Amino acid sequence: MLINTINFFVNCYRNCFLYNRPFYANKTECLVFAIEFVVIFVLGIFNYNRLRKKLPDVL
Repeated sequence: MLINTINFFVNCYRNCFLYNRPFYANKTECLVFAIEFVVIFVLGIFNYNRLRKKLPDVL
């Protein structure tokens, strides 16, 4: 469940509004989310740069 990003947002929402805790109370979930975000962002930049010339033709 740590890999699921929707679970992260639901737990943050629940912690903030129902239990009056900060969203960063669970350090492990925050760290896993940050790592996932960086990996997906870097892969997206890499794929965009690789396909930049072909993308307008496909669209």
